[in-house]
Amino acid sequence: MSERWICLDCETTGLDPNKDEIVSLSIVNQDGEILFDELVKPIGTTYFPRATAIHGISWHTVKAKPFLREFRDKLMRIIMDYNTIVGYNISFDMDFIYNFFNWNLSNKLVDVMTMYSDYKKVPNHFNDGYKFFKLEECASSLGYKTNNKFHNSLEDVKATIYCYNKLKGMM
Repeated sequence: MSERWICLDCETTGLDPNKDEIVSLSIVNQDGEILFDELVKPIGTTYFPRATAIHGISWHTVKAKPFLREFRDKLMRIIMDYNTIVGYNISFDMDFIYNFFNWNLSNKLVDVMTMYSDYKKVPNHFNDGYKFFKLEECASSLGYKTNNKFHNSLEDVKATIYCYNKLKGMM
């Protein structure tokens, strides 16, 4: 089977997948088709000012939205139809999805953040690996142009796809 991939990104109420929740999730396939792009209401979190300061999504923004669990079957169908999931710091996003749905998926994961780090080869002074860069820096250095704000799940997916395709051609 040839590689079929999707790119996904989520915005959350915080950084801990064991206690924080997804408030926005976007999934786009390798052909640029938007398969999923939703704001969702967290189940137990109503106040997340630090996260809101980053992505602009507040409780007021999502309080009337559906819960993520309402999309469980749709998301499973999307994810199972593709053998590879691409993302920028993909383990962060997938940890939230795994924890929320209690899924054990076998999709190959491709981390564009790691690809870019390996491409740049800037030593990390804290360990033996290379320095990681923010999506904005990666996208800008690879020539991605946008008037939109980063930390919007759909815009981040579009930038990640651009970077992924650029890096595949350069490595």
